[in-house]
Amino acid sequence: MVTSLRLLLDGFSFLLVLTLLFGTAKDRENRLFTAMLVMTLTQLLLEGVMTAFNGVPGPGARALEATARLLFFLNHPTVPLLYAVYVVY
Repeated sequence: MVTSLRLLLDGFSFLLVLTLLFGTAKDRENRLFTAMLVMTLTQLLLEGVMTAFNGVPGPGARALEATARLLFFLNHPTVPLLYAVYVVY
């Protein structure tokens, strides 16, 4: 129940950020904002993969979850960093 709710919220958030991305894609001046949106979409996608494969038996599912978790934590500081550069710029 909790897993399906988390996946539903991740999917809704993904669609919301995707709508923002397509709304600002025409504006070339907001490259930092577009990069923040792309990184947020990546974070949401990786979080969905981690949620979907959490506790699923099998070596393939475990490797996929571990890879998604690694990429999630490597990518995690990029959104605040881009935000800080966006605010200063």
